Amino acid sequence: DLVVSKQKVEESEKEFRQLADSLPELVWTTDSAGNQLFASRRWKEFTGLDPYDADTFDKMIHPDDRENVLYAWTVSLASGDIYKTQLRLKSKEGDYQWFYVHGEPIRDEEGKIEKWVGSFTNLNEQKKVEEELISAFQKIEESEKRFRNVANSAPVFIWMAGADKQRYFFNTAWFDFTGRTMEQEKGDGWIEGVHPDDREKCFTLYGEAFSKQQEYQMEYRLRRYDGTFRWISARGVARFTPGGVFEGFIGA
Repeated sequence: DLVVSKQKVEESEKEFRQLADSLPELVWTTDSAGNQLFASRRWKEFTGLDPYDADTFDKMIHPDDRENVLYAWTVSLASGDIYKTQLRLKSKEGDYQWFYVHGEPIRDEEGKIEKWVGSFTNLNEQKKVEEELISAFQKIEESEKRFRNVANSAPVFIWMAGADKQRYFFNTAWFDFTGRTMEQEKGDGWIEGVHPDDREKCFTLYGEAFSKQQEYQMEYRLRRYDGTFRWISARGVARFTPGGVFEGFIGA
């Protein structure tokens, strides 16, 4: 029985190693104390280092990540909780690539941890996309900030609306003149300040411009903060993405 049991264990371990070696992830196992037991062939293929050497860890993990990684691993070993972190590993070509690390404890029938099994999943392409998106958003935010600074210093009324006709930006000059707030003006709220006799014509021309996605110009009376009406000349220009998608209007 012992021989049969031993054979089954050896067969099971062999199957595990074959499976681990066939996966694109870097698979690993340790004993309950965290000592390395097994590393799939992907480890050496990626790092060019022997995963069983004592100093391999220090050589392959980015210096800025070592402290956090060791802390997270120490906490998991002490608590028995799932081990999860992200880090950079040095490839045999010399560049660092991002990996997601996931490790789980394997317990016996009594609940005692026998060993740990985990994997490193390459996140490098995902990280590149994330960085590109963050950079793009930062450029958009910087561009919008510059636009708002210029718009708020301009001596004319400036507004912006989305493709749904709803206005979402008014500059300082607009608020100074109307005496109203963003909450009151946003969406269709601004039309309340238009003279009742001009309101229908104004809203009709505004809607037609959006339907045609073409520039428009009109005159109407707008209520000032003191209740008096003043004639204004309004001009709106359609906005499009570089790909030609209609984004709405900007007006002055």
